[in-house]
Amino acid sequence: LWSRGLGDVYKRQLAMAIRSKLTVPVSALDAAKVIKIIELAIQSSDTGKRIKIDLSEFQAENVYV
Repeated sequence: LWSRGLGDVYKRQLAMAIRSKLTVPVSALDAAKVIKIIELAIQSSDTGKRIKIDLSEFQAENVYV
């Protein structure tokens, strides 16, 4: 799915946003959440154990820009 279809749409939207200085299609905060989930999925796969996903560190009061 990422290599075709939605991935292509995202890449085009991202390129257009960068070129025209518009809002990117995904916020940095949402991207950070996805990276955290992927890291936890890898950890779960490596250990063979379920891992609770806690995204509380990404709440507004914990995020600095």
